Amino acid sequence: MTSSFHAPYTLRRLDGLEKAFWLLNQNRSTHFCTIAELEGAFATDAWLRTADHIGRQIIFASAQIRTDGDGHPIFEIGETRGIPISVVHDDPRTWTDRVEDELSQPIDALVDPLIRLKVIADGTNSTLILTMHHSVGDGPSAVHLIRDILWAACGQLIDVAADVRSLEQAVDDLSMPIKSFPPVRTDALFPPPGFRSADIKRPQVRISSVSSEEVAALRAIARERGTTLHGALSAAAARAFAALKPQHAVVPPRVFSPIDARRRLLKNAENLGAYINAVTVDTLRFSEDFWEDARQFSSKVGLFNDLDVLAFGIRGVRAALAGNPTVAETASVWAHVYGAEILMTNLGALEVGSAYGDARLTGIWGPAVSTGISHEQTLGVASLKGTLRILHTSFEPIDGLLEAMLDILLGQIATR
Repeated sequence: MTSSFHAPYTLRRLDGLEKAFWLLNQNRSTHFCTIAELEGAFATDAWLRTADHIGRQIIFASAQIRTDGDGHPIFEIGETRGIPISVVHDDPRTWTDRVEDELSQPIDALVDPLIRLKVIADGTNSTLILTMHHSVGDGPSAVHLIRDILWAACGQLIDVAADVRSLEQAVDDLSMPIKSFPPVRTDALFPPPGFRSADIKRPQVRISSVSSEEVAALRAIARERGTTLHGALSAAAARAFAALKPQHAVVPPRVFSPIDARRRLLKNAENLGAYINAVTVDTLRFSEDFWEDARQFSSKVGLFNDLDVLAFGIRGVRAALAGNPTVAETASVWAHVYGAEILMTNLGALEVGSAYGDARLTGIWGPAVSTGISHEQTLGVASLKGTLRILHTSFEPIDGLLEAMLDILLGQIATR
């Protein structure tokens, strides 16, 4: 993307969710990673050219976040530059350690690049790690950017989607009627969670997967039981958490689910940006029936399939951030409204090609992210070519959570 303005210049103020993530990132780091596994490798020069070419098309690659004279955060655009990239010659299967490294390195939006890349390659296979400040990206836009990077790396000419509107601006442009709805949460009985100690600097990242045959069986059972695979994943994660943390056997853990506004409101827009809303589901008790728990999760998340409800939530975030709240005030509101022990971020079934020149995309993992909530367990879920990949990220990990969750989930097939 090119501009007639002379750097540095102000693009615009940060809007609701962008501002929230900018403030939350100053409380605990909220930048995130999305990972692509490849059979095959590109030359180091190809990666370097690609990072430069793609970065010069993305205005946020040349941005910092500063405050204007009224104290509002702004995107300030500097001289056009590529995306910083490091290419490491190592076993690409060791990428979980590298993601832990990336999440341990905060992004100071005032001075650091808001987007960065790392490639791990051994000459035969490769892993690409895309790290982004959450004010300029979300899981779906990260996947789109990874696709564009891979096409560019194999020599294709790529034009990156260049819309720089905020989510709230995009919703304003739809001219939807303004409606009000009651809150989804029922947690008047629950105190909000706190935030993890700032002394905990490094997360743990673990991975597992579910075969395409098992995924197909689970989807079929979920449909029969009047719920969704996301509902089943949430119920399995909550039950596994409670089994490993007995204090939650009576009061189940809360589950935070981001909602993809691109697909529901914006015709699957592919530009970079934080284009999500979210809902935290809490329950007063577990049911005796696993599928009843799954229905409870999916029904509350499903409320956001109503476009008016989704737009109401997006506008609500903007209203809450309209002034200049402090970092502490924003963190407190976040904990009250969204705070949860489990972050279930589900990218769904990805429509991304497999072949990129001589390389083949074999898996996408993520997002790996944290909002900083105490004892938060993030489960990043993505499905590619039928296989479901689950990435467990936590700064205070519960050992065995992923294994216990999959035991519960896959046990539903055996007892069908």
